[in-house]
Amino acid sequence: MSARATKPLAAPPAALARRPALLQLSTLMLLEARRDGFDVGFGQDLMLLARAKADSRPVQSLESVEEQLAALEPTAAELPAVVDGALKQLQRGQVRAPLRKLADAWARGDMKTLGSYERWCRCADTPAERAWLKRVNDDRNVQLAARIDALHGAGQRLLVAVGALHMAGPEALPVLLAQRGFTVEAVHLAK
Repeated sequence: MSARATKPLAAPPAALARRPALLQLSTLMLLEARRDGFDVGFGQDLMLLARAKADSRPVQSLESVEEQLAALEPTAAELPAVVDGALKQLQRGQVRAPLRKLADAWARGDMKTLGSYERWCRCADTPAERAWLKRVNDDRNVQLAARIDALHGAGQRLLVAVGALHMAGPEALPVLLAQRGFTVEAVHLAK
């Protein structure tokens, strides 16, 4: 990544230079999100993990690290287009608005907005971006639904935590679970 790409985010180029391209890009995106107060340290997964450990509850991963990395890492053919598109979004200031919209939709439990993510995210404009998004989200949801079903079928009581994007698209996790016979309903927490 160039110094020009990292300069507005106060990320020293040398700190990122030795990292894989997608990790560099993810770091830049996360730094941009912090401008609006978003921080992975406050993410639901870390909070739920801490609570489960404090309560001595078992934690089961639905994916291995290797599976996540395999899904998230663009192919060699996809990588230039994915990186180029994301860097252009960063340079044009087009990252923060979709992130705010995503976070707002998640906070309000707005499944309709989450379900139409691909139309407004500015991250699925090219065939390469759409293919990558499908692999990162829809294709993983099929496996997640199967694993949730298997854990439930083994008699385990489950609290499943997934990211907001797993609620989006034609292969959304609630849709796939409903197809497997689960009753899926949104639960909104009182404020």
